[in-house]
Amino acid sequence: MPTGVYKHKPHSEETKRKIGLGNKGKFAFKETREKMSKAHLGKRPSLETRKKMRESQPIMCGKNNSNWKGGTIANGYIYIYQSEHPFANSGKYVFEHRLVIEQRLGRYLTKKEAVHHLGEIDDNRPHMLMVFSSNSAHIRFHYNPDNVKPEEIIFDGRQLKNRGGKL
Repeated sequence: MPTGVYKHKPHSEETKRKIGLGNKGKFAFKETREKMSKAHLGKRPSLETRKKMRESQPIMCGKNNSNWKGGTIANGYIYIYQSEHPFANSGKYVFEHRLVIEQRLGRYLTKKEAVHHLGEIDDNRPHMLMVFSSNSAHIRFHYNPDNVKPEEIIFDGRQLKNRGGKL
């Protein structure tokens, strides 16, 4: 016999009875068989019945969900619940820093545009954020801020702070 292949010992009569092998796939114990409901043994509900069942159940997303935490979650970054946002993730959340910049610019950010935090990642005030036209420009800014062309910077929060402008 090749290595790694083992023959199983045959089941004892007691084991066969316990797991139901002695009854050719049926349950060995009469009380177990009796406990099974007709729903498990019967046919599936009709398509119409299933539609009615779905319609009668409330929609369990957003405020209707029992796990609702007020629309924000955080794992370093802060997310805001925005079900209608075109770039929301699968849970319908969007990064708060992206929302702040979008409000400031008056348009949605594209998927290519990258937001940079000048301070802590949970500080989403406009003067603490920058937006770059690409992630490449964002990474270059991390290594050498002088290596980024001015046209690659879409929004610069440092100018707000330096000018003492509206925040």
